[in-house]
Amino acid sequence: MSIKITVTLLIVLLLATLTLCAAEPGLVPETPGATPDYFCTWNVQGFACGYAGASPQADQMVEANLFGSGPLQNWLGFFPEVRGDLIFLLDDAYDFPLGGGHHHLARGSVELDAGRFPSLTGTPAERLTKLNTALQAKGWRGLGLWICNSRNRLPGQETIGSDDYWAERLRWSQQAGVLYWKVDWGIGDRGKPLWKFRMLPRIHELAPDIWLEYASLTLVTTNALAGNKVLAQDLAGSTPVDITREVSVDGGRLTLPGSVLHRVGLMAAKPGDISDPGLVLVIEGLTRFAPKKPMQPGSHQPQTIK
Repeated sequence: MSIKITVTLLIVLLLATLTLCAAEPGLVPETPGATPDYFCTWNVQGFACGYAGASPQADQMVEANLFGSGPLQNWLGFFPEVRGDLIFLLDDAYDFPLGGGHHHLARGSVELDAGRFPSLTGTPAERLTKLNTALQAKGWRGLGLWICNSRNRLPGQETIGSDDYWAERLRWSQQAGVLYWKVDWGIGDRGKPLWKFRMLPRIHELAPDIWLEYASLTLVTTNALAGNKVLAQDLAGSTPVDITREVSVDGGRLTLPGSVLHRVGLMAAKPGDISDPGLVLVIEGLTRFAPKKPMQPGSHQPQTIK
């Protein structure tokens, strides 16, 4: 009799526990998140070519690798359990021909190259729409694009103003439902590297649904200042501020007081608006550029730029 009672009690406790567990909310949300999390293809491109170099890695960005079923293909099949939360971000180089190398004139066109994506036909916006629809059918949240920091240099492009050039591409992406632009480094247009900051007010107007990431920061060598003005501008602003007298330069180190960051930000952004936090520096008249050193883990000195 005691055994039957014990077994009965265990069954009752088990059922009660299962009922409580079912009633409690799970740790994994049932609907996709609103944060712009993405899967970027660059590393798998490297894996697919044995990390043979940047140009071979760029040549892995082809339609067959995304949708195919061969060895090292079917990238859209990745992360089946979580890809509904992830933007699928095409990295370098979907917008110029295979074998073109990093100096190809079409780099920065933001148009799906016909040789890389032969089944996606139509206007630039229509091709992006078809790709976005296809990857969403595979369960991904949506499409993201790697964006070259400089425009293409194909014949005839020099007659188009930079603002009009980027406005058109933003319209393509907005029309296609693209969710993310990862604006990275660029080759060409060295005298116009800051279009993304000047265009920011229009970007929100032209493409309100696109998140923008400024993935690569290029700073100047401070020994090339040569008495030129140091200008600062909040990413949400349109007017640079002269901060020449407020910064200090010592060898290769340019130091900005925290008060400068605060003041420039307040001048440009609405109180409480953190949709576009950040700061861009412009050295007036400067022509020499040098890559910024990678940030080291554990470094907490945002006011100091080396």
